[in-house]
Formats: sequence, structure tokens, C-alpha cells
Amino acid sequence: MINEVVSTLGRIDVLVHIAGIYPFGPLPGQSAQEYKRVMSVNMDSAFYLTRAVLPHTQKAGYGRIINTASGTTSHPEAGLAVCAASKSAVVAFTRATATEAGPGVTANVVAPGSVVTETTWSSPHAKPIFDKAVERQCVERYGQPTDVAQMISFIASPAAELITGQRFHVSGGMIFN
Repeated sequence: MINEVVSTLGRIDVLVHIAGIYPFGPLPGQSAQEYKRVMSVNMDSAFYLTRAVLPHTQKAGYGRIINTASGTTSHPEAGLAVCAASKSAVVAFTRATATEAGPGVTANVVAPGSVVTETTWSSPHAKPIFDKAVERQCVERYGQPTDVAQMISFIASPAAELITGQRFHVSGGMIFN
């Protein structure tokens, strides 16, 4: 896929990995199959995409690799242990990628807090978790997809050329690095 993009467009400037699943449930009830599925979607896909994109951005001397994590990497919630583990791996992987990226190439992580999407809001566990989060936030409202998109847009821009290996929480001030 990445080679086709480069072949068609001549280069690839930005990779944004937004994949994420977060089955809710107590850790003892999580099956090995579900654990592997979460790790595959959340972490393995970041690895494979980054591995495919990095040589192209390094050769060009320019690129932005942006992965998404979750507020659970800093403030875990009961029932989200597997999600927290997979997204914590994404954070560490992205920071390590930043050390290898080379001149002109950055790697950063955006960690959304409670963001209302069709998928997140469809869970019966969402509203209580979101309400609890909003109570701890400095900006007391649910996050919107545009909040995350604006952070990604900035990190993807040439203006962010000196920013790499960082995790940006988009959580209304619930989490501080």
C-alpha cells in the first residue's frame, strides 16, 4: 500500500495511524484471542505502517509519523487494561522511532481523552466513564473529533519540525505530561 502511494504521488509526507479498539471488561475475563486482536489493531498496525513509511521519509529528508494512543496510557480506567497496554506500547514505540527517524522526520503521539464518536458512544460503559473524566478536566466538556484533528494537523505541519518523540494529550486538562 505504501509503495503504491509513493509510486502514484512520488512521495509520502505524513503517516497518521488512528486505528484503535478498546473492548471493555475486567482483565480476568479477557481472552487471549481478544488480547491478540487488540494488540494487532492498536500496536502491530502502527509497527507495520511505520516500518513501511520510514525509509521513504528518511530518503526524502522530510516526514511526519503520528500515532494515536489514549488517555489510558497515563490515567488507566478499570476495564481497559488491554487497551492501556496496547496504547502504552504505541507510545514507547513512537518515541523509539523518533530516535531513529533522522533529519527532517518526526514521530509523535496524540493521546485523546474522552472523545465522542459513534463508536465510543455506542458502548454502554461510555457515558459513566466520560462523565467521570469531565469532572477531572480543566475544560469541562466532552472532546470532539475536531479537537484531535487540530492537534494532528499542527504536528503534521512544517511548523512542528523541532517537535519529536512527544505525547500530546488532548484531554481538556485531565492529564498533564
